[in-house]
Amino acid sequence: MVTQTLMVVWACAVERFGPALVAEVGRQAPGVRLRLMQKTNKDAGPLRDGRVDLETGVVEHAMPPDVVSQPLFTDRFIGGCGASTH
Repeated sequence: MVTQTLMVVWACAVERFGPALVAEVGRQAPGVRLRLMQKTNKDAGPLRDGRVDLETGVVEHAMPPDVVSQPLFTDRFIGGCGASTH
């Protein structure tokens, strides 16, 4: 029986992390259902006014004091190229 539904908005990689997150929440909190949606802009309004419960994404600027944030991971960028066949 579902007792609570949480709206989660993902900026990227929902296809990769979403299924594992849903499965883990199902194991750890069987009464909680996640509703995953793709984030389409940088507007924090839905999070701030309660339409969204959790949001992930790239943070470019400091978050306002009324938004609690925590890094999930840090990306490391690399470059690659193919060998020339000429």
